[in-house]
This record gives sequence, structure tokens and C-alpha cells, in this order.
Amino acid sequence: MKRILFPFVVTMLLLVGNCTKKDPETIASDWYVRTKHEIMKYADLHSDSSVMTIRDDGFATTDAYVNGRIFIRTTRDGMHTRARSYFSGDFELRQELCDNGELSFEGVVYNSTFYGWSTWRRCNGQLEERGIRFNNVRVGVWRKYDEDGNLVEQTDYQRQEKLDSLPVI
Repeated sequence: MKRILFPFVVTMLLLVGNCTKKDPETIASDWYVRTKHEIMKYADLHSDSSVMTIRDDGFATTDAYVNGRIFIRTTRDGMHTRARSYFSGDFELRQELCDNGELSFEGVVYNSTFYGWSTWRRCNGQLEERGIRFNNVRVGVWRKYDEDGNLVEQTDYQRQEKLDSLPVI
């Protein structure tokens, strides 16, 4: 009886363990929501100083600071805001915008490299491409969509084990 019971118990433990393990997209989503929330805590601060830089291509970048630390960067081209970045230490939530103000890209940067979900949208709001990055490397399943939002391509880059070591804010 003991010989039959032991393999049964081991098998059940393995099954239960695998059932409770989160899938890579859930891990990335949970991390992204927590990280974005932490970064955005500082979005409503009032700056004590700011620096505007006008580039040769006509874009103007304004960096807002509190106590010597940047917390928002806005890039404009004439009347349109083209990009916004929100900072918390080494973390940045980067957003790019269309002429109509719609979000065209959003992703999290840590120490100058992308981590977690990166999402591109068309200027009509339709999803264009979405996937997970770890240190700028594509991880897991990436999906591309047509102009109507229909899935047209899906590629699995594997390497999901990297998601166990996403940086913590």
C-alpha cells in the first residue's frame, strides 16, 4: 500500500504546484501594473525647477525636477506633445503620442533598457503590437494586429524564465 500511495501523493503535489503557477503574461501584467502605479505616484508633484532644451530638429524637451530629481519629461513638436516620461529613481514610464493625443506607445524603462509590456497603438486607438521585454530582449509571445484590431501574427520568443527576475521599484 505504501508503494502505491507515495507515487500518488508526489503526482498530486506536482499537479497542484503546476496549477497554482502563474503564466508569463500574468506575471508581466502584475509587475507592469505595480511598477506603473509606483512611478505615477509622483506624476502630480509640483516642480521646483525645470529645464527646457530646444533641439535642432525643432523639438522642445522640458524636464521638471523636485529636489534635484527629474520626475517628468515632456517632448513637444510645435503645438503637439509627442512624448511624456514619468520617473521614479531608475524607473521611467515612457509614453509616445499621436497628433490627436492618443497614446501610440507605452513601456517601462529601467536603467535605460525596456522591461515588461511594450504596447504600440495606431492613432485611432487600435492595438498594433504588444509583447514583453526583458533588458530590451523580446520574451514570450508577441502579437501584431491589423488596422481593425484583428490578430495577424503571433511569435513566441520563449525565455519566459527571465520574468522571475524583473527589477523591483
